[in-house]
Order: sequence, then structure tokens, then C-alpha cells
Amino acid sequence: MQEVKRQREFVKDKLYPALLTATTSIEDSKYLLTSFGNMIMQEFLALMKEKKFNELNLTSKLDSKSPQFEEIKKMIELFNDESVFTARELVEGMVGEVESNVTNELKSRPLSTLKTNWLE
Repeated sequence: MQEVKRQREFVKDKLYPALLTATTSIEDSKYLLTSFGNMIMQEFLALMKEKKFNELNLTSKLDSKSPQFEEIKKMIELFNDESVFTARELVEGMVGEVESNVTNELKSRPLSTLKTNWLE
């Protein structure tokens, strides 16, 4: 809640007054904000292409008591030499592949192969 309050104050006391002086119309302000947002994203993506995945130190965020801890740690470590950007692309691509395969299986698999609880 504190963060929301801080952001509101930032917009009210700093950003909006700066926007009023930096632009000449509503349309101009919309264009400036959109351009600024795009510049931020472009620079952020460039940083993520440079930053190595291992710098995120994600294994430190894992629950070491998890039964799959070692396997998950090894999977995460596969990405250590990749950029953060590439690692994210690879993970998202894999999600898409799994979803695609599930969709294909649902289309081709007979209903009779479905494991059901009510028949047990």
C-alpha cells in the first residue's frame, strides 16, 4: 500500500507538473509519454540481452526442501550462459510447445483414454 501511495505522490507532485511544462497539448503529452515508455522498454530489453542469466541467481530463490530441488536447480543452470532475454524466450517458447502438444493430443486422443475419477 505504501508503494501505491508513493507512486500516486510521484505522479501528482513530480510527473504531471513536468508533463505540463514539457508539452503543449493533450495529444502532445500522449505522444511524449508513449515515446518515453517505448524508449524505456527498448533500453530495458537491450540490458536484458547483455545481462547473463546466472546474474539473476535464481537458484537462491528455490525451496531447498522441495523434492525436486536438485532437478529444478540443474534445469535453471542450463541457462547460465544465456542472456536473460534469450533465457526468457526459450522458456516461453517451451511453454508454447507444451501447450501446442497438449492441444494436438486433446484433438486426437479418444475420450476412452481419459483417466476419470468417477469410474474408479
